[in-house]
Amino acid sequence: MSKATLALVTGCFDLLHYGHLKFLTFAKSKADILAVALESDEFLKKHKGPLRPLFTQKIRHFCLSKIKDVDKIVDLPHDVNYLKLLQKIKPNCLVISSNDQYFTQKKLICQKLNIDLIVFRRLKKYSTSSLIISSPLQPNKKS
Repeated sequence: MSKATLALVTGCFDLLHYGHLKFLTFAKSKADILAVALESDEFLKKHKGPLRPLFTQKIRHFCLSKIKDVDKIVDLPHDVNYLKLLQKIKPNCLVISSNDQYFTQKKLICQKLNIDLIVFRRLKKYSTSSLIISSPLQPNKKS
């Protein structure tokens, strides 16, 4: 019997939407087990702006745990070291979105650790940031 394969994704998943679900389904198709490394609230605030996250890491973790393709979730600290993370988790592949801001860093780490790097072509019209900006529920800035 062969050993189960493990795919890892990292992300914020602040407002789960169709693009996230397609990404997670794609990642799960690459391995037997899908693990999600969930970015911290501090990470979102630093990289997405002062009004983020919309939902705490605890709530985002809960929502992800209800998705059938997600087998494991690791809550990341705000100062995650991706090299140490990948050394600890030892995935067969790391699946990232084509717009991952750490693409080059993750590519080098994967090469160093002999981990397959698989790129998911991001669905451009589905991003949490753009959905928030275009939402009719956003307060009117003139008020």
